Amino acid sequence: MGNVVDALFTTTTGAWLGLLVALFLFSAIVGDHFLARLAQHILVGAGLGYAALLSIREVLLPRIATAWLAANDAGWVWVPLVLGLLLWLAGLDHLLRPAPPKDDGLAGWRQLLRHLGLVPVMLMVGVGVTVALLGVIQGTLLPQIGVLLGDSIRADAPPLVLASGLLALLLATATLLHLTWAEDAGAVQLPRWLRAPADLWRWVGLRALWLAAGILFARLAAARLSLLIGWYEFVGQTLQQTGLWGWIEWLLG
Repeated sequence: MGNVVDALFTTTTGAWLGLLVALFLFSAIVGDHFLARLAQHILVGAGLGYAALLSIREVLLPRIATAWLAANDAGWVWVPLVLGLLLWLAGLDHLLRPAPPKDDGLAGWRQLLRHLGLVPVMLMVGVGVTVALLGVIQGTLLPQIGVLLGDSIRADAPPLVLASGLLALLLATATLLHLTWAEDAGAVQLPRWLRAPADLWRWVGLRALWLAAGILFARLAAARLSLLIGWYEFVGQTLQQTGLWGWIEWLLG
């Protein structure tokens, strides 16, 4: 039994399996078929299983051990554990019985469980949105404004640096104006002589968003192209490791 396990879990076997799964995934470009769907299921299942095991081993078990061993000194650690348990129970109840609770003996308890399961969801969403907003303000907006005002927009700054700083400030404020103001600038109580510049500024902000989206798409395309090149290199190295490349050369030669 040990020899069989040692033979299965080797570098060569892993390389062959990785090559087969990669080829099955890549074959999806010719159409939807069983092998491509099987490879997708394997990829998603392995990824979710790995993420679940990693979460249990690195997050859940250490927190349970900390709460259990610390006793009264870390009672707050039980709070996220209880909230997570409520979320799990409510989710399982919803998955096993998606229909609304019927009027039976457990209907009231199930309804209460589902309402309690919303508490950790609201906390996660609220905390996540708050952290994201604070991160954008503290980690992006304020540092960029500080850099622009402190380093770029100065009287003694070189012309190119000054022009770059002014352009960045213009695009940033125009984008912020476009995202915060209503589409109809006339709805904003502005003097008549300010409405045309405000509309122009919002127009610049929309084009700045398009420019940023185009740059992000170009970088994403370049990254995917690099991944494709790396995948081809991986396939070539895998073929060389398994000896299949030499067999192909011998067959073609």
